[in-house]
Amino acid sequence: MNIQASGNLKSTLETLIQMEELEQIVSEFYKLCADTWPVDLQFWTELSDEELEHKRNVAAMYRIVSEKPGQFEKGRPFNIIATQTMITGIRSNIEKLRKGKSAKTTLF
Repeated sequence: MNIQASGNLKSTLETLIQMEELEQIVSEFYKLCADTWPVDLQFWTELSDEELEHKRNVAAMYRIVSEKPGQFEKGRPFNIIATQTMITGIRSNIEKLRKGKSAKTTLF
């Protein structure tokens, strides 16, 4: 059964939106790490750029699925709760860095 007929289109698209947010927030975290540890600037910048590329890929998946939902079947979608948990954890690390808790061991 295709994803639209099975009633899973909405939840799949919502999950893809959350995944885009996850990629964006991870990129922001890496940018902040680059500012915090300038000796590793290139490393953090490259990671940040990769996350933005992931975000573009997820956005493309969203467009493809929303434009042609009949061509997709529900398999094992990404878990929206797990994605939201990751976003919350990364936001917490961003706040720690912004408040000056910059020791890498407190973050990772």
